[in-house]
Amino acid sequence: MRRAGSLTLSESSIARSATQRPSGPPRGVSLPLAIHTESVTMRYFPFILITVVLIALDWAALHDIAKSEPDLWAEWITIAASGLIFGVMLGIIMRSKRKIRNT
Repeated sequence: MRRAGSLTLSESSIARSATQRPSGPPRGVSLPLAIHTESVTMRYFPFILITVVLIALDWAALHDIAKSEPDLWAEWITIAASGLIFGVMLGIIMRSKRKIRNT
């Protein structure tokens, strides 16, 4: 016979699980934002890598311009193309931030 107030194993696990906080996003945070915050580093890694490569290419092009190399068309094209790529990347980042803010 069972004493009053004693719980069996299954009843105690049910009582314990009822008092535990449910898993999921933190309180006050919507689910899409919680999913986004977990992968921020991996999401922006290509942008960081492209930025580092473009800065290195721009540095080399500006060095050739400063040294007054005879033919500077390739250097000016490199700087113009990197400016265009930076503009596209900035547009993509701003659009993705706007989507996150609107959800």
